[in-house]
Amino acid sequence: MSRQERKKILWIAGWYPSRHRPALGNFIQRHAQAASSFHDIYVVHATASDRNEIEIQQEGKVTSVVVCFRKINILPLKYWRWKQAWRKAFKKAEELMGRKPDAVHLHIIIPAGIVASAYAAETAIPLYITEHSTRYQKKLSLWESAMLKKTCKNAAVVCPVTNQLGNSLQQAGIQTAMKVIPNVVNTELFKPAAKSSTGKKKILHVSTLNEQQKNISGMLRVIKKLSEQRNDFEMEIISEYDYSEAAHYAETIGLKKEIIRFNGLQPIEKVAHAMQQASVFVLFSNKENLPCVLLESVSCGTPVISTSVGGISEWINESCGVLIDKGDEEALHKSLNVVLDQPERFNAERMHQYIKTHFSPEKIAEQFYSLYSIAEPKRTPALE
Repeated sequence: MSRQERKKILWIAGWYPSRHRPALGNFIQRHAQAASSFHDIYVVHATASDRNEIEIQQEGKVTSVVVCFRKINILPLKYWRWKQAWRKAFKKAEELMGRKPDAVHLHIIIPAGIVASAYAAETAIPLYITEHSTRYQKKLSLWESAMLKKTCKNAAVVCPVTNQLGNSLQQAGIQTAMKVIPNVVNTELFKPAAKSSTGKKKILHVSTLNEQQKNISGMLRVIKKLSEQRNDFEMEIISEYDYSEAAHYAETIGLKKEIIRFNGLQPIEKVAHAMQQASVFVLFSNKENLPCVLLESVSCGTPVISTSVGGISEWINESCGVLIDKGDEEALHKSLNVVLDQPERFNAERMHQYIKTHFSPEKIAEQFYSLYSIAEPKRTPALE
């Protein structure tokens, strides 16, 4: 196929931004934007909301159809509405593309694998899968294991975002051919900029603030300890989710408001600016795969301190940050002091070029183009 021949690819997204969840699955949206360099991407997503509606958006060669259905707590009825919403999404996407797609690409297997594998089978269209979820770092339920195996069995290729996630999928019994395609970074937006020479050093954290995964309380305890030893820094925490519980905990342990600031959902341009101005980005998670925020911070030339969980160690090295064991508050405290006091250890432009080489939209677009060009993929367990 020449580069001029564009395929129509239907992306079935288990997570995707919508009116009421504007940041959910934004990394899938960025994947779609990259893949659209060579193909027309039609994204479908179904989600419970406060009302029934269909959101249709067009951004370049990416068309998204998000079908929202009214929330209900009666499980059988909720499941029925969920499946009906997916049917509406498929129908509307086919209307917009004017025909059946050339391929189906599922993002997030559980639970959307049910509808994705059924649609691909009914239409006899090749099925590709990209997985991002951290759920495979724990033992799966019988239901989850069955859905995972059934969905992947019918796929041409499974694309984990890290080798570690691919290994976890293999340990769960997946034998489908795998090709790692990592997350994408907008390297034109996330790039080094001059830092303000006045004021205090800045520590930044951006996440969902999920305590079980992100260990927010542990991170805040370290910031409290740091504030008792030095007063030349301040911390900003950004989250699209309710931060009242984290803010209350910070107040409970005596973190002063002049030390820590909480902000809600911010435009991506403001997030990029915050990363550009930060002295260090901190992620103290108990589990992850390959968080975009780490890559984006490095792309801005800002070093990161992160726990070495999931696939993070595959890409974050000593040239762009410090990796520590999960839950090790003493190591986080020590690393913060080192990075804040020795910024010269990190070369901003070199860090940006590193991300550009591996995670730029152009680089990821080439990988998706290669994926969709596979005529008869071999079913082997080896990661490529």
